[in-house]
Amino acid sequence: MATKRANAVARSLQAAGVSSVWDLSRATSFSQPSISLAIGELGDEIVRFGKARASRYGLVRRIAEEGSQWLLYSINQTGLPNLAGQIVALHQGEWVFQSEPDFEWINMRDYSQGLYPGLPWFLDTLRPQGFLGRNFGKAVSPSLGLPMDPGDWLADHVLIAAIHYGFDFPGSFVMGDKALEKVQSAFLQETTLVASKERRTHYHECAIAALAGEIPGSSAGGEQPKFTTALADDGEIINAIVKFSGPTDSPIDQRWRDLLIAESIASEILKASQVPVVNNHIFNIQGRVFLESERIDRVGEFGRRFVVPLSALDGAFYGQADTPWRQAADRLEKDCLFSNLDADNLRWLWWFGNLIGNDDMHYGNISLFSNGSGSFELAPCYDMLPMRYRPSNSGELVPREPNPSPPPPQALDVWRRASLASANFWQSVKDRTEVSQDFKNIADVNLRSIEKLRVRFA
Repeated sequence: MATKRANAVARSLQAAGVSSVWDLSRATSFSQPSISLAIGELGDEIVRFGKARASRYGLVRRIAEEGSQWLLYSINQTGLPNLAGQIVALHQGEWVFQSEPDFEWINMRDYSQGLYPGLPWFLDTLRPQGFLGRNFGKAVSPSLGLPMDPGDWLADHVLIAAIHYGFDFPGSFVMGDKALEKVQSAFLQETTLVASKERRTHYHECAIAALAGEIPGSSAGGEQPKFTTALADDGEIINAIVKFSGPTDSPIDQRWRDLLIAESIASEILKASQVPVVNNHIFNIQGRVFLESERIDRVGEFGRRFVVPLSALDGAFYGQADTPWRQAADRLEKDCLFSNLDADNLRWLWWFGNLIGNDDMHYGNISLFSNGSGSFELAPCYDMLPMRYRPSNSGELVPREPNPSPPPPQALDVWRRASLASANFWQSVKDRTEVSQDFKNIADVNLRSIEKLRVRFA
């Protein structure tokens, strides 16, 4: 039975969160030696941070029926699981990551003791987002007692969903033994890969299922209707995210067809510019345009890669997600979290996107790989398209003029390279026979705008 002093310490930690012995002594009126004895009495209910007089203590918190601590696994590129560490929930919304040696780098900078004020930044990929995320939430929320919209989920909700259904979430992390068992069971089952020659029938069926609210894949982010799939193609495995348009002749469906084609063109331009970009392929199937983009977080049939959106890293260390990508590149390069080449590529991508009318360049649309030592690599670019011309939320095509930013003197070199690529992009859009005349007119206006800017700055 817990003593009076142990109960007092537990209540204080529950109310205040992680505290020092001195904090606890002041809150409970017990002497510091008595506080130390109480901490010993609480045993495994206490997590310690720091050493000697700098030590602080947190009280373990139970989440519903799920317990209070869970093993975290990372699936490597060959499909084998590695133990990354243990996640522990504390009171006052705090969390602890007790890392294994190979994953110590994750507890970097301000989080060197493994203590986080919210769900750790590197678990951001466990939070369902976008079109597929909403479908996922609708499917699993009733059985788990969670809000239907994952946008309303708190950290506890994310963890509960990951424990029960997080066996195929983006990235490499798998939370808990139950999800890991499902991952490993998939290794033993007969392959369910779709032959690439069957993709046309498969994609049509997946589009119908996705629109019906089923979950034909993991909860990749983004608002455009999509699904995930894996194809077998002459001995190679293609892991893909597939966006698709509507099938009708309406102006809205035609605009999305144009935008998906434009995204494939942007991919071609980025490759020609030697900027890392995912491989894209366009298919026309029963009136819909499908854009197949290779996934950056999957390798072969079972392998995975650690990937984290820039939004997660920025939220943990900078809190400046309202600034352009080019400024994020400056910060990451200055703090040695990025190589000079990656920083330059990210700045180039921002200027290119700015010039082609991509006004959806938020930090969730750039992802990073880890090199396993506390710095990061720019993952191949995705979702690069002129979103300025997407249909409005009300379903209208609102006329919009180009609105590129003029380059400051220090950005002239990268701007000149990006402006040439963007001019090539809009010319390619004009030249594609499957693009509508309306969108070719938009391309012509943008091309003339860039040419005018290049006369001034290039």
